[in-house]
Amino acid sequence: MVQPDGSGGLTWTIHEAAFQGRLSLVRELLDKGTCPNAPAAVGPGHRTWISCAGPRPRPLHCVAIAWSLTAEHVQIARLLVERGADVEQSVIEDLEVERDGKQPSASLMEFLREAREAFESRVPFDMVHPSGNIRVRVRRRDDGLLAIETARWCVEDVPDYGMVWQGWTPIPGSVSLYGDLEPAKKAAISELESLSAQAH
Repeated sequence: MVQPDGSGGLTWTIHEAAFQGRLSLVRELLDKGTCPNAPAAVGPGHRTWISCAGPRPRPLHCVAIAWSLTAEHVQIARLLVERGADVEQSVIEDLEVERDGKQPSASLMEFLREAREAFESRVPFDMVHPSGNIRVRVRRRDDGLLAIETARWCVEDVPDYGMVWQGWTPIPGSVSLYGDLEPAKKAAISELESLSAQAH
C-alpha cells in the first residue's frame, strides 16, 4: 500500500516511511490496513534495499538500516511490533551491520533484542518458502503445547484501482499439537514441502 505525499507526485510505501523515520505516515498506513510484515516491492521505481533479509526486507528491517537513526525510528519500531511485526534475527543483524564501527542506538538495540526474545518464546520456529508465498510456524499456545500454523501470502487487487490489501492468510487444516519442539519442527518442514508441491 502506498500513500500520496500530497504534491501529486511522490508516493510512500511503509518501507520508505519506516526508513525515513516518518512515524505519523507509518501509523497512517498501518491504520489503513498495510501489513507490518509486508516484503518490500522490487523492480523499476522502487528503492534497491540492502538488508540481511535480502532484497525484499520487511518494514522493521528498514528501520534498522536507516542511515541516520532518530527518536522517531525507535517509536516506529515499537509501533510495528505492537501491530504484529515479526522480530526476525536478521533485523538485529541489520542494525549491527549498519552501525559497524559506530555506536549503535542503545535504546533501539535494547528494544529489538527484548522484542526478539519475546517473539522467539511465542514462535520458536518460523520458516518461509523461498518463493515467499507460503509460511509455516510453530507457535506456543497459552496451555504450553505447540501448534503448527500455515499461511499463504495474498494480495488483493481491485480493477482500475490497484492493490488494496496484502498479508498472510491462514491455510485451513487440521491442528496437530506437540509437547516438544523437535517433532513439531519436523512436522512443520514436512507441511511446508507438501504445500509448496501442491502449489506447483
